[in-house]
Amino acid sequence: MPEGFEAWFATGTKPADWTAKAPALSELIELLEGQIKRIRDTFQGRLEQSSAHPVTLGPLTLQTVGEFLSFSLYHEGAHTQTIKAYKKLIRK
Repeated sequence: MPEGFEAWFATGTKPADWTAKAPALSELIELLEGQIKRIRDTFQGRLEQSSAHPVTLGPLTLQTVGEFLSFSLYHEGAHTQTIKAYKKLIRK
């Protein structure tokens, strides 16, 4: 993760609390476009590997690389839907 990203995007953070300049949209797009390759290169053949630090989110406990990746897809989709809703409101 690039330097500063945890301060901007960690759990519980929000833009109203940012004190440093956020990354440019072009930087975020570039990182997202390369995300599939980075995930594949990093986790290929490791989906069943257990995490040393399981995470419990409500009724779910994520324990394996595959479980974390699956949850990440859901979580990213939720953010995408929120962004789409904001864009729709802005255009009205």
